[in-house]
Amino acid sequence: MPYISTKGIYKYVASVYGRRLERHLAYKGRKKKSHPRPKVTQLTNRIFIDQRPYIVDTRARFGDWEGDFIVSGKQGSGALLVLHERKARYAIIRKIDAPSIALVHRYLVEMTGGVIMNTLTLDNDILFRRHEEMSALLGVPVYFCHPYHSWEKGGVENTNKLIRRYVPKGSDISHVSDERITEIQEKLNARPRKCLNWSTPAEVMRAHDQFLSLPTPENFDTMRNININKKAECSA
Repeated sequence: MPYISTKGIYKYVASVYGRRLERHLAYKGRKKKSHPRPKVTQLTNRIFIDQRPYIVDTRARFGDWEGDFIVSGKQGSGALLVLHERKARYAIIRKIDAPSIALVHRYLVEMTGGVIMNTLTLDNDILFRRHEEMSALLGVPVYFCHPYHSWEKGGVENTNKLIRRYVPKGSDISHVSDERITEIQEKLNARPRKCLNWSTPAEVMRAHDQFLSLPTPENFDTMRNININKKAECSA
């Protein structure tokens, strides 16, 4: 029976003969256009990624998450809040029609209420400027990449590239339904991954008991007040 190795497949796709297959790739390695660097908002009291526990870098445990936004094109509105679990490569995606700090905090609590979380790593977006309150709400330490070092949270950056297959750059995210976002999330988490020995992220999360019961939206304000009161007691 004819057989071809994985190495042989990759070699063929990378050759001139595999060009016709490029349109089927998740992303095609296109060169990025250079743009002027935006001004970075100074977030006070940040804990940078250098101080993050080394075990997070090694992916030796579950529960270490990265977060990022995918934004609409110039003529659109809304954004996607994307979370990525580093070890299982599991993704959680939610649409925010009018992003604000309060909404980001609310969505983060709702999105992570059903999973185990040990740390969260973010970039320096202005919507994360109340990160100390966010950390108290989630009950985990929050770490930040250095300015202009997006590769320091490479897992969620790769997830964003996969999401862009379904929500191309320039899209008006406000026109993408919540049902479609859920469908995209399910597709990504049901995708066999070579780094997971061809298991899917969802299978790995289930196999290691990483799912908890989701909190209801009604519980959010109660959780928020409890955590803020605890923070006040600690700082008193």
